Amino acid sequence: MDARITILKQDDQHSHLELLSDWLSYEPELHGRVRKSAPPPGVNELGGVVDAIAVVLGSGTASALALALKTWLAQPRKSDITIRVEAGDRSIEIDAKRITEGRIESMLEQALRDESSGEQHETP
Repeated sequence: MDARITILKQDDQHSHLELLSDWLSYEPELHGRVRKSAPPPGVNELGGVVDAIAVVLGSGTASALALALKTWLAQPRKSDITIRVEAGDRSIEIDAKRITEGRIESMLEQALRDESSGEQHETP
């Protein structure tokens, strides 16, 4: 299963997506599991614009993703950042300036948790 991460309400959304994608790609537990995602191109378009980051969830990656996002959101910025994280039928939005760091990690782990088993998503 994939987690899909988007940045909301941001003037420089593409730049922040690039920075976040690079940040996540450097995490050892997420190496090779992060890719940029774009919608399919419309009629007469050559390609879509990157609008999200997809992370393949597997053994241990849900916790690593939660920790990496928590750390990235805690970095000082000149602009307010809000992200949406979707995994399966779950979705959460986190406004980095309006939530504590401890709460970020617990919200992300809850969103990435497999509802049927109570465990985080695993890929064989």
